[in-house]
Amino acid sequence: MPLLLTFLFIITIGGSSVFKVGIFVPYARNETTLAATQFADWLVRSGIQVVMLSPSKPGKGVHTHWDSRVIYRKPSHNENKTKLFEWAFNCTHICWFEPDEWAFRMSKIVCADSRHKFTKHYFFPSRCTAKEDSKKIKEFLDLVDEVICLNRSMLHWLNSFHPSHSLSAPRSMINICSPSTPVQSRYGPKTSGKVKLLVVVTKSAIYDVGIGLLDVFDYLLLSHENLEITVLLQTSWPSYFRQKLSAIAKLHGERLSVVTSPDYYDYPKYTFENDWVYLCSTRHDYGSLISVLAGTGTPLICHTLPPVLDILGGLLTNGQACKLIDTGVFDTNTCPIADVDVDDVGNRLDEIIGSPSVILQQSQIESFMQQRKSARLFDRFIDTNFISTESKA
Repeated sequence: MPLLLTFLFIITIGGSSVFKVGIFVPYARNETTLAATQFADWLVRSGIQVVMLSPSKPGKGVHTHWDSRVIYRKPSHNENKTKLFEWAFNCTHICWFEPDEWAFRMSKIVCADSRHKFTKHYFFPSRCTAKEDSKKIKEFLDLVDEVICLNRSMLHWLNSFHPSHSLSAPRSMINICSPSTPVQSRYGPKTSGKVKLLVVVTKSAIYDVGIGLLDVFDYLLLSHENLEITVLLQTSWPSYFRQKLSAIAKLHGERLSVVTSPDYYDYPKYTFENDWVYLCSTRHDYGSLISVLAGTGTPLICHTLPPVLDILGGLLTNGQACKLIDTGVFDTNTCPIADVDVDDVGNRLDEIIGSPSVILQQSQIESFMQQRKSARLFDRFIDTNFISTESKA
């Protein structure tokens, strides 16, 4: 991972690029920003200059490179325009991760717009924001040159709730993929004779799944003497959750450890240190967290919730690269929400942890193969939409 970040930094500061891509995203610790930074890394990897603008005060702990380089469009109206003009000037492409009609029309003032050279505007819609401002998204769909969905489920949702018409921009999709593809496959457990499980618990899962999830940890540690669990909390838990988790940790000692609110760029480190990763998430948007966790080649255990199968399941050979927990889904106008039964979670994790090591080895190999194939597809997508098309123009 450090080698990748060094590589990205060298490309960004070294020399000039004929391509300049502006990315508009409210920079914060969320899936939207995670998707935007992954996309930016892919562009930089292809030798493209990237400038990122945030309409709100940027957060920290998302990306070691972009955290300090995102431009903040401050509240002052005049400064708003100046920052935005500087960001949009000379861009060959602009990627919008949030619909902002005012910023879009301001950017058009300085963007190239002629028969021989013009700036292409791409919109990357989010399901989570649709309920809050569906009208704003619907209008923005007609302003841009193309709409790109970062998973197949997103495209299906968009076509269902915002059908295209004669004036709509064309729509396409590509399943998001981590730019940090592993060089070689892992093989076997991290530590001989032990099984290491990383449990990533998202903010929504705390309330959607409930405190019964902690009983699953206790049950697994009692059932498997060779098991070590690391619980990665995306955000701090309520006090009664913390108290029960602390009691379970005292009972099992060093076999249960807890990490609270680490920076997003540290997730791959924790993933790589374990044999399996259980993503306890009841809602997904872009699927960017899934792609970050899968980027190290460590096999994932996920709920059958969109867009898990788009990102991990579509390229499986015989279903070993990702283990699934069958889950009911409450389908809404925005994000589908998983209906999780903690007994099903416990039984499925018990089955996977107790499986022979050959199952882990097979999952590791197929997870590696899937990541390499996904990376090739995404690399081709970048070339087609940002390099080849510009050359033709």
